[in-house]
Parts: sequence; C-alpha cells; structure tokens
Amino acid sequence: MPLLWVPNDRGKTALAEAWLQERIPHMAGGGIGAARYAAVVNEGEALAIVAFHQYDQPARTMQVSMAAESPRWATRRTIAELLAYAFERCGVYKLWTMQPDHEAGRRALRFNEGIGLKREAVLPNQYGPGIGAIVAAMTQPEWECSRWASQ
Repeated sequence: MPLLWVPNDRGKTALAEAWLQERIPHMAGGGIGAARYAAVVNEGEALAIVAFHQYDQPARTMQVSMAAESPRWATRRTIAELLAYAFERCGVYKLWTMQPDHEAGRRALRFNEGIGLKREAVLPNQYGPGIGAIVAAMTQPEWECSRWASQ
C-alpha cells in the first residue's frame, strides 16, 4: 500500500481535511490550518489520512493527526516514512498528538504509544466540560534511537 503525499492544491487538501474531520469528530467544524497531508491507499481507496500541522518553526514542534478506515495502513515502512518526514525533512525536535480522553481517544493513544510516542500531559476540559485531552509526543533523540529511524 503506497503512501501518497497530497499535492498542495486547495481542492485536494480540502478533500483530505474533510476526510480527516469526518473521522475525528473534535476536528470537525474548524479548519486544521496549514497542513501537509499524506494518504495511504489500497486499490484506489484511502485507508488512512495523516496531517502534519501546527508547525512551529522557531520551537521546532509539529502536531500530527491520523485517521484510518483500517489498521492495515500502519505498516512498518509507512510509519517509518511518516516519522522521517517530520524529523528529517521538516527538522522538528518534537512531534506531538492530542486526543480526547474518552474511549476512542484512548485507542488512538494506545496506537501512538505503540509507535513510540510518550504520554506527556492531560489537559482537563480541553474539548469541553468533562472531556480532557491527552498529549503524547516523540522527540528527535527518541526517534533517532527508535526502530523507525533505521528503516
């Protein structure tokens, strides 16, 4: 299954953003802002969309948001390529995620921890009354020591 980078064309990025927002309810309604999108496709169908956004160049931090139709998208090669994009191509020091502290968000957190991100914080009421956010991240030194950097 190839990883395809969505061209920086307003129509194509709008489609990728809409696909992602349909699957991540807390992202719906608001624009993600400037983002670089990648799609994992199989036989012409998107299995996953990944957005790199909230890039803070002076701080060298970037958020990544992922949504998937199937777990089949998360091959070793795909994960390695996505992480290499952030750490090698963009030169970030810290790649981070934020997910709601509810069942779907905890599933996402388990995936993120499975690829090497570490839980950093819980932000109470971040997504509204009673719905906190869990922040997880990976730093460049952690990535360099991970199985992903050697792929």
